[in-house]
Amino acid sequence: MTVHLSEAVMAKARKYLRENRVMQDATDDSVWWIEGSRVGAPYRVQIVLDEAGNVRSRQCTCTHGKNALGAAQCSHVVAAATKMQEASA
Repeated sequence: MTVHLSEAVMAKARKYLRENRVMQDATDDSVWWIEGSRVGAPYRVQIVLDEAGNVRSRQCTCTHGKNALGAAQCSHVVAAATKMQEASA
């Protein structure tokens, strides 16, 4: 299934990456922390892969991610997925 993301989502994700706001959790490789533009705790993103390396589920603690039922496609998930892909290359 192909997912189409808006340019706004992609732009936010690129900004988080460019500003080094995406950090992998120290104890769980599937968890990423993204410092958003609002003051407060960072967003928690979890991306779970299957044995073949395909995404099995993705979640984020932002409002959009909480309403996505395990299939979040917010800028935080996009930034974490991009960083995850870069780290495995």
